Amino acid sequence: MNRIALRPFTFSTGLTVPTGTSISSHLYGTHQDESLYPHAETFDGFRFVESTTGGKEAADERSTSAMKKTMYATSSTYLAFGHGKHACPGRFFASMVVKLIMAELIVNYDLRWPDDVPKTGGSVDIFGEKVGYRPADIWIGGIVPDHKAKMVLRRRA
Repeated sequence: MNRIALRPFTFSTGLTVPTGTSISSHLYGTHQDESLYPHAETFDGFRFVESTTGGKEAADERSTSAMKKTMYATSSTYLAFGHGKHACPGRFFASMVVKLIMAELIVNYDLRWPDDVPKTGGSVDIFGEKVGYRPADIWIGGIVPDHKAKMVLRRRA
C-alpha cells in the first residue's frame, strides 16, 4: 500500500513527512504479526470465520458484524486492498472473480503436482500438521508464488 504525501503530513506519533514523500505500509509484517493473528505462520482457512456458538444475542451481533468479515473488508490490520477512503474500489469485483475462478477449478478440474517437480518449497503447515507440497515464495516487490512452478491440470470427465 503505497502513498505519496501531497502536502506536509504529521502522524499521531509526531513524525512529519514533507510533500512528495513516498510512504508504504508493511503488509507482510502486519499480516504475519502474532499479536494480531495467532499462529500467523500457519495456514488457517477459517481464520476469518466467526464462531457459530453463543445463542441468539451472539447471532444478532454476528449478523451486524457480517460485513466486517468479508474477504473484501478493510481494516487497520488487514490491508490487502488498502484501507480508508482510498481503499481499492475494485475489491468487490476482484473478490467475486477470484471466487468464480476457484469454483470453476474445484468443480471441473483435477489438480496435482507433477511427479518430476523437485519439492524444494517444503510442505504446508495446516493446523500444526505438515501436509502436501507448496512451492517456495519469491520476493519481487513483495511475496508472490513461484511463477515457474508446474502443476498438472486435467478436465474432469
